[in-house]
This record gives sequence, structure tokens and C-alpha cells, in this order.
Amino acid sequence: MNRIHLRLLSVFALSVFAAGCAVMDPATPPSFEVPDRSPTDVGEIVYTGEDGNIYTVDAASGEPTAITIQSERRGGRPYDFVQPMWSPDGTRISYTGKFFPDGERRRHFIYVNNVETGDIRVHETGVNQPPVYVQWAPDGRRISYARTSATGATVELVIWDLETDESQVVLTGRPIFWDWAPDGSYLAANTGASAFTGSGGTLHVITHQNDRYEARELPASTAFFQTPVVNPAGDVFAASLQGSGVTNRVVFFGRDGREYEEVAAISSAGAFAWSPDGERLAYLDGSSWQSGGLIGTLRIIDRHGLPPTAGGPRGGGITAAAISTGPSPASTTAGSDPPLTGVNSFSWSPDGSLIAYFQPSILPADQEAGTRQRWQNVLGIIESDTGRVRRLGPVVPSVEFYGTYVPFFDQYNRSGAIWSPDSRYVLLNSQTEDENRPGIYLVDAETMERELIAHGHMPFWRPETD
Repeated sequence: MNRIHLRLLSVFALSVFAAGCAVMDPATPPSFEVPDRSPTDVGEIVYTGEDGNIYTVDAASGEPTAITIQSERRGGRPYDFVQPMWSPDGTRISYTGKFFPDGERRRHFIYVNNVETGDIRVHETGVNQPPVYVQWAPDGRRISYARTSATGATVELVIWDLETDESQVVLTGRPIFWDWAPDGSYLAANTGASAFTGSGGTLHVITHQNDRYEARELPASTAFFQTPVVNPAGDVFAASLQGSGVTNRVVFFGRDGREYEEVAAISSAGAFAWSPDGERLAYLDGSSWQSGGLIGTLRIIDRHGLPPTAGGPRGGGITAAAISTGPSPASTTAGSDPPLTGVNSFSWSPDGSLIAYFQPSILPADQEAGTRQRWQNVLGIIESDTGRVRRLGPVVPSVEFYGTYVPFFDQYNRSGAIWSPDSRYVLLNSQTEDENRPGIYLVDAETMERELIAHGHMPFWRPETD
């Protein structure tokens, strides 16, 4: 049997903004077994299985490996594991779990499983305080997450240090979204505004000094957007601020929090992602969507807020009619008509040459077949330099993909990758056509052929390691 090392935080640090974060009861966490396996068994893709356990799967063979064995989502055991994420070096898997014994309130945990040694660390996040958006710091030493406060009145951003086994509430607000700088020196955070709540939120820069995290509020009022994203160099982060007229603004801030540059106008809500080289920003220019999240036009600007041109970054701009470039909703270029609209999530490939995106539509009810109205998705792959587009679908997305990942894709993309490290495959989480089960598919980005490799939810690729 693999070696298990269980440790539990007994006391949570006080919030730097609130005067009284409740002390946790240092009760022993529920004991559990882990599968007896070899580190070589661990596959490249981690996901939650249909039974509520965490698995990996080998992309080539389709061979699954169990990481947990306690949960039986349909069998009634008092465990459930979700939100699996790889550590930056690919040696550990974090996942969240809840334990709800008869007659007791639900207790929530974050587990960190070292797939090479079998060691497991356990951090209790609270009673009826489930953790969400679990995100590793780039150094692999710290984990950040959001949870509901003990009173339920607000949301807390917590950072857990795995080396010291200490945690601190660093920011409060509802809702709350954030991103780490690549060197881990600071976090950019947005509170109080999202695609659902509207505008009027605040931006913060969070730094670590004298063994404490300090959050500094910026003199800016955010618009309809969720996650501020830090560029790969760490010197700039993108956010959306309220404008003076009918449009809002896309703004780049320096790491010190001063306003760096206003680079684009945006009609309403936005979601952002930097290219891996940090030279371009892709963003959605749209509005809130009835099923959750955003929907809008996919646009690209370069680091200075200009449309990519033939003489711009990577030696080529967008020329096909499938995507819109330009600094404002009203602007177009010779090759951007019609723009790529109706997009509700997207992700850059690791080499920056491709962008995967999803476009939703409604599958009408079929009374003869006895089926209800359902959402469906088209998966598209666009070449970011040429605008060439390839499409797959429509397919019916899995419930958790559409209900959990898509509405908050900009936050989940901070910690999980749907692209393979070599930029060849994209993970598609959709219902199987024959059994109507949640399927995990590998989609070849060139041929758009797909292959079913597992059944489950929320799959993410293991980071490339040396």
C-alpha cells in the first residue's frame, strides 16, 4: 500500500480585511485508502470519473488509473471528489473533496496527491465552505482558492502554503476572481463584478511581505468582466474598466497597479487570455449569457492595443473572415467581415499558433424521440496568424463542462489546460452519442477527428515536464 501522509490545518489565519475569521475545529479528517499503483501508471490527463473518484488516463492507450477509490457518487458513500488540477511541475494532483457523515454538516477539503511518492496532504477549508477555483501558484508551493465565508455573507480568497502548512485569507468580496504573476510575486484580483453581477467592482494587487499577504485596492471601477489576466512576462495584467459612455474599456495595468494603457473599447462584458509569448491579447467582447458566463465576438489585439498586422508579432495578422481584430467594437479590417461571433469560451494553444473556441446553440426537443431541449456546442480551431478555421460539431456538451467550466473558463484556464503540451490535441468533454454518458475525447487540431478515451468530467492535461 502506498504511503499516506495526512496533515490538517487546525487554525485559519485572520482575514487582513475582516476582524474575525472563525477558528476551525481541529478534528481529524476522514480516513481513506488510496489505490496501490506505480508512478509509471499515471496518465497525462486528469479528470473526475462518473463515480466521483479522480482518475488519470493515458492519451495513447486510453488506460485509466485511479487516484482515489472512496467516492461512489451513485452509491451513497459520504465522499465526493472534484476539481482535479495538476501542479505546475506535473508531480502532484490537487482535488477537492467533501465528507458528509450521517447527522453532521458537510466538511470540505483540498487534497494534494504526490503521484510519484504516494504522499497526500490534506487541508480543511471549512464546514459548509466548499473551495472553488483551486489554483496553484507558479512555484508549486502555494495553493489559492475561493470559499464562502463562515457566515455566508461574502467570499474569501485564501492562500495555503504547503511548506509551512499555514493559510491566510487575503481578500474578501463577492464574487472574486484572480490570477498569479508567472513568478508568483503578486496576484491581480477582481471583486464585486462579473458577467452576472454587473459592473462596479474593484481591482487589487496582492503581494507577500513580512510573512503576510497584503492587498492594495486600485483607484479603478471594474466593468462587466471576471478574471484579470497577467501576461507571461508578469509586468502587465489586463482588466475591463467602466467607461464614460455606452462602452467600457480594456486596460493594461503595470505590476505596481498604476494604469498602464487603455488599449480598446468594449461594448459590455469581457473575458481575456494572453498568447503564450505575451505579445497578443485575445478577448470576448459581449454580454452575459442566459445559460451562464459570457457570449460575444472573439477579438485579438497586440500588446499595444493594435490589430495584428503583417509586420506585427509573429510575422502575420488575421486575414480570414472568421475572426475580428481591432481596438473597438465598431472597427473592422479588410479580412474581418463577418467577425467570429457567438463565442462563449476559448483557449490559446501552448505554442500560440491556434485558439480553440466553443459556440453554443440550442438542440430542439424531439417529441417522437422523447428528448428535451438541450444545449449543443461547435468546437472551432482558428489559426491565430492566418485566420483559417476548422470546426467539429455540433455536439452536446457534458453537464459539468457546460455548467461549471464554460461560465468561468477564464478563471479555470488559469490552472488547467485543455490543450496538449505539443499543441496537437484539444480535450472535448461532451455526451456520447450511443450511451449519453459524459465522454472525454481527444480532438486532433489538424484533422478535427475525435477519439473517445474516457468517461468523466472536467479533464485537464498534465504540464510538460523535463
